[in-house]
Amino acid sequence: AVDAVIIELQKNHEVFKTKTPLYTGEPITAKIGTKEGVTNKSKFEVLEQQIDENGKTSYVVVGSLKVDENFPIWDNRFGAEEENPNSKIDRTYFKKVSGKEFYPGMLIVQKKGK
Repeated sequence: AVDAVIIELQKNHEVFKTKTPLYTGEPITAKIGTKEGVTNKSKFEVLEQQIDENGKTSYVVVGSLKVDENFPIWDNRFGAEEENPNSKIDRTYFKKVSGKEFYPGMLIVQKKGK
């Protein structure tokens, strides 16, 4: 029940949104799953860290992703390992919707209401 409430906060309030680094760039994967409310309809913005001439860090949207429906979504909920002890899934796979080349460490943020 607590996970469901946190998911609703993340979807509708920027401050609660999970920012997760990409785990791999090709194929595009991240260590994010059902605990964070990821579904087959989920869409994400990809953020790249940039530093300006004054040394100030900012994050700029450089593309977008959607969940790759050819792969299962990682079930990372509490107790999921006991429910499916033989599962080898440890990440969620994504497809590029737009943007440049993505690489490990870039942040992804779920789009509002998705």
